[in-house]
Amino acid sequence: MVPRAASDRYHIDARTDTTTSREQMMLMIQTLLQDRFQLVLHKESRNVSVYHLVAESKDGSKLQPSKRELHRAELQRGSNT
Repeated sequence: MVPRAASDRYHIDARTDTTTSREQMMLMIQTLLQDRFQLVLHKESRNVSVYHLVAESKDGSKLQPSKRELHRAELQRGSNT
């Protein structure tokens, strides 16, 4: 990220007709960002492999939280006190 992009803030106040669809609104916002800020977007669809975990047990899941999650929970509890 460009350092200036992290610190600069902009407020955009815009109005459209009430008949404007969500898709039209998104296209107008994208065009505005491209024109004013030279923002370039790239959309791509991909087919990827995924895994689906199914836990079939009468007693429910036997998965335990990771040590990292337990440590994060302890830190959050400590900062709330």
